[in-house]
Amino acid sequence: SDLNGCDSSVTLDLTINNSSSLTFSDSTCGVYVWDGVSYDSTGLYTNIYTGINTCDSSVTLDLLVLGCYGCIDPLALNYDSLALIDDGSCVYYSCQEPAPTSLFSSDITDTKATVNWSNMNSSDCMVFKYIIKNNVLCVIPHSYSKLQPI
Repeated sequence: SDLNGCDSSVTLDLTINNSSSLTFSDSTCGVYVWDGVSYDSTGLYTNIYTGINTCDSSVTLDLLVLGCYGCIDPLALNYDSLALIDDGSCVYYSCQEPAPTSLFSSDITDTKATVNWSNMNSSDCMVFKYIIKNNVLCVIPHSYSKLQPI
């Protein structure tokens, strides 16, 4: 009993609804969209969801954004075969004279010859491959006769 001589009783009816949490990992080569939100940086991102019984659940995304940016044009000098997203960094030769000038041959044998030209390699143009087609225009037959003494 208390000072006034009254007795009291209180009953507590307590229900504990369990919440849950989950963490998952993923990676991307650019922008990752989760629940309508775009993420482009590595980090931990958490969303809170309210269930039917008003219990909150949290889900955390452990996101790894990979360096998949680079030059994706195979014709460029700095082509990156691992890149998936073009970052505008492609570099090209800017040849002002794409055709050979002052063409001449050297080291000629019966099966091969070296072909040279004055603008083969410059700071702007590097020769990777030129295809030279060889057409035989005429063949002069050789005849040999044995000289007979007179």
